[in-house]
Amino acid sequence: MLQKYYILLSAVMLAGNVSAQAPSLTSAIHNPDTGDIWIVKQGYESGSPPVYSNTGTGYVWDFSNKIIFNPAADTQYTFKTVASTPYANDFSTSSIAGYNKTFNNYIYYKTSGGNLSIDGEVLSGSIKINYSITNNERLFNYPVNFNYTNSDNFDCVYDDGNGYIWDRKGTVAVNADGWGTLKVGGNIFDSLLRVKWIETITDTSLNPPDDSITNITRTVYSWYEDSMKFPVFYVELVSVNGTALFPKILLNTKAVAGADELQKELPVFLLFPNPVIDFVRVDYNVTGQSSVQFNCINSAGQRLLEMTGVHPGTGNYSTVFDVSGYAEGTYILFVELNGTIRKIPFIVQ
Repeated sequence: MLQKYYILLSAVMLAGNVSAQAPSLTSAIHNPDTGDIWIVKQGYESGSPPVYSNTGTGYVWDFSNKIIFNPAADTQYTFKTVASTPYANDFSTSSIAGYNKTFNNYIYYKTSGGNLSIDGEVLSGSIKINYSITNNERLFNYPVNFNYTNSDNFDCVYDDGNGYIWDRKGTVAVNADGWGTLKVGGNIFDSLLRVKWIETITDTSLNPPDDSITNITRTVYSWYEDSMKFPVFYVELVSVNGTALFPKILLNTKAVAGADELQKELPVFLLFPNPVIDFVRVDYNVTGQSSVQFNCINSAGQRLLEMTGVHPGTGNYSTVFDVSGYAEGTYILFVELNGTIRKIPFIVQ
């Protein structure tokens, strides 16, 4: 069920090109185009969490010793025509689609009337969330300058891929709240515009007698420079019913001098069945000798399982867990492979 919360490609990622003197985003320059590719390097926090929320004019965000980037943890997002995607009929009024192959996620955008809006998304090839039927999510009403603000409401009814129907209602607030210098990943970037995006979602079950409510908050901080369409640096913080998940931290490899544009895909982990009653299996592939660690966390943030293994070489592997003693509910399996962390949500019935 928690798969629906992970939108790896948010529209706040899509703007760029700012100036310290007059930072401004326009629809003509900053909307995504067919054929665009955004290649990113994934990172993780080291030590105490950085303070991302600081803002101001001429501010220096210094994350030099706070964030470490794994050179093997690169992935990319590509932009396609809507007609070329498997869900063209569902999003026929959208302008363009963004796709992440690693997670098999699509997100659909409308770019018209000086606006950039999210029409919906398809997560893990099964969860279709379509705002365009009722009320889509507007993020930018161009131009976007320093101190720009925007708020909007969005809603839809959707199937979470497990036969459960949910009524989603949400609000989004966007604020270009600062500009200055960013120090991260051994690099210094000057004259960046920082945009903050806060999304608040309430999902209400429409599956009597289940009337449960799930509350999701996602706060995104992203930094843009005037020579790039996509952000230099992107941080996404998500909480579900008050429980914070691991932050998503991305560095644009095209912003780093000498970055190799031929990037590797992340390892793929497949968990099934989902929902599960007794035993759950995870299939995955590794390259070379690898160490893998599994941790299972419940909705209260408690660790229920911890397992570590070493694989001698390249190949496909499977691990089976007994969850027959777990209470009904939603859990997250955290998988760490050679320093790269993946989150896999699943439901116990």
